Amino acid sequence: MALKTTCLTPGCQYTTHITKDGLTVNIHFPRSINFTKREATLLECLLHNSIECVLRPYFMKTSKRETLKNVIKGVSYVINR
Repeated sequence: MALKTTCLTPGCQYTTHITKDGLTVNIHFPRSINFTKREATLLECLLHNSIECVLRPYFMKTSKRETLKNVIKGVSYVINR
């Protein structure tokens, strides 16, 4: 379940599937969006980087819980500015 924040993508439906070997994220839009090739490339990079930020604690030598807590604090700061 997502953190309680204002929805920035109304109507989108998010589905995640997480296992010990990987994860998938599917997002269904409430309407079609015709992305240009440039927009799609940028979107792919932004999604990749965002997911890396979330998964980073599981690949670092520091405490996963402590690192994840710091990431959440950073996201909360950005959201609440």
